[in-house]
Amino acid sequence: MERKSEVIGLFLLLAISLLLIVSTSSAGIFSKEKVGTTGATFLKIEAGARPVAMGGAFVAVADDANTTYWNPAGLAYLEEREITAMHNEWIEGMRYEFLGYVQPIKSEKRAQGFGISATGLYTTGLEQRSTETQEPEGTFAAYDIAVAGAYACKISRTVSIGANVKLIHQKIESETAWGGAIDIGLLYKVPSPRRRLSRGRKSSREKLQLGFVVQNIGPPIKFVKESDPLPLNIRAGIAKIYDLRSIKSEVILACDVNAPIDNVPNGHFGVEFVYKKMKDIALAARVGYKTNTIKDLNALSGLSAGAGFVWKRMAVDYVWVPYGDLGNTHRISLTIRM
Repeated sequence: MERKSEVIGLFLLLAISLLLIVSTSSAGIFSKEKVGTTGATFLKIEAGARPVAMGGAFVAVADDANTTYWNPAGLAYLEEREITAMHNEWIEGMRYEFLGYVQPIKSEKRAQGFGISATGLYTTGLEQRSTETQEPEGTFAAYDIAVAGAYACKISRTVSIGANVKLIHQKIESETAWGGAIDIGLLYKVPSPRRRLSRGRKSSREKLQLGFVVQNIGPPIKFVKESDPLPLNIRAGIAKIYDLRSIKSEVILACDVNAPIDNVPNGHFGVEFVYKKMKDIALAARVGYKTNTIKDLNALSGLSAGAGFVWKRMAVDYVWVPYGDLGNTHRISLTIRM
């Protein structure tokens, strides 16, 4: 019966991915000509220094407090409470913040988890000019905020589903906008032969994982007099995990395919190496690449690189991401397990 549920879960993952991509492609949704036609675009800014360092290939990894953004289905597999905070020095003097908290729900029937998160993009000191004389009249600020709550549960030992509900608020000077959106995700952990032989042992992850999520499902958001569609995005990914016990290390290889409503599909690739040989200390190195900025900026702008330091139950992660002539961006995250 359990094996049947796993097969059904995998079938649903593949069927939904194929249906959405085929239907939206045939409708002409994925198009370079649609760039700049969506509202609340801050929702597309990726959260967490660790996932960003891996090129944004994280939908099938989804194993920490950042999963509320990347794939809410990952909440069902978390074993500890976590809180994470990220600061992003973004382009053109803008700053982006992310705060997330996740907690497993103890239940004898099925594994569950929930999380809450908040994201914010803001800038200050924008110059205001008179509409008649074009003379400076002071400065103003602009900000975008999204607050979300997420829940996930396992439908079998290796398949979980989850959802993320968002409240969106934007403000530029005295003009404001409100909206809402939902993310729906699925995570499938492919059983390995080694796992079946050691079923009684405690293990948090399988060797191969598949993920799928649809982000920002919701009605258009209205700002002033015009309404724009939310930045709907379909993500599908695969992650391969290698446990290098001989050197007490772990390697994750991940690949995502993103299909945004306002652009053509693009690929994301990432690698993470974690060295765990020292007591209470782990060191991580990450590198990633994404193809969605190559034509807009340059080939180097698709690169990301970062590092992480773990001491006992606290982790600090950093990532550097170049954006061509727009400059470099830097993200730093602090994560605490409780």
